Amino acid sequence: MPVMDGTVALPTIKKQYPNVKVLVLSMQNTPQMIRIMMSLGADGYLTKNDDEEIIYKAIKECVYNERYIDKRTENVLIETIRNVEVTTNDVKEELIDNQIDNSNKYNVFQKYKWVFKSFLTGIILATIVIGILYIYYTLSNIKDPVEKYKPTTEQNN
Repeated sequence: MPVMDGTVALPTIKKQYPNVKVLVLSMQNTPQMIRIMMSLGADGYLTKNDDEEIIYKAIKECVYNERYIDKRTENVLIETIRNVEVTTNDVKEELIDNQIDNSNKYNVFQKYKWVFKSFLTGIILATIVIGILYIYYTLSNIKDPVEKYKPTTEQNN
């Protein structure tokens, strides 16, 4: 490309037009170039040696399936992932972070468990009191519980 190469153009295009699909068509068929272009946001990688059927398939895949990844690109991406240095410390830290998250959830429950217990106890006690009052007033045939405390006319004189 006369003005700028693909490694400069691709990030610029993706930044200005994030929804645009970019298929790279390159003379270079090296794992390094595939890795670079895919990491810069390419939606597929083709070489100028690929025939028109593959190019057509790549365009169609990008339109309907978001990206085109052939076996060559897939292998490069898998090797890239496999070559990322993951130490046992990274794995341990991830496991510890997950345990801390889970234990924090448990600690929050433990911290406020008394609130839940108090709330449930209050509901149970209120239900029992209402039940007892209902039974008492039903058995005593009092229509209005306050009526028995109503002053009689004799007391007013």
